[in-house]
Amino acid sequence: MSTGHLRELPPETRARRARIFAYVTAALFVVGAVGFVAISGGSPLFVVAAATMIVLAALMVVAVHRASPATRATALAVAALGVVVGFVVAFATSSTDSGSSLMSMIGVAPVLLIGAFLVHLLSRAVEVHGG
Repeated sequence: MSTGHLRELPPETRARRARIFAYVTAALFVVGAVGFVAISGGSPLFVVAAATMIVLAALMVVAVHRASPATRATALAVAALGVVVGFVVAFATSSTDSGSSLMSMIGVAPVLLIGAFLVHLLSRAVEVHGG
């Protein structure tokens, strides 16, 4: 009788589930990126965030097909670069928008870092289990 733990699943099943999750999550990240740009009206901060999210979405798909430490490191570097550039843009525009761009970036930064973490998890799920 199965208790529902992932340890009881064959590696192929886990890898397949990771791939499906990667496709769904990548699609949601792209929709979120388009939403950022559409709602913000092309604000430079959200354009940076959207570009970073689209690159992370692509890395999610790459991670489940070519899992490697390099993929995980690239995702972390992309997310970190997106956060740094986002904060630079937010600081540069904060004098004209009463600091709302800084507050927006405080909300966007975790989304970008969660994207990098998801790439890491997806890559490990496929790599460790031989997918």
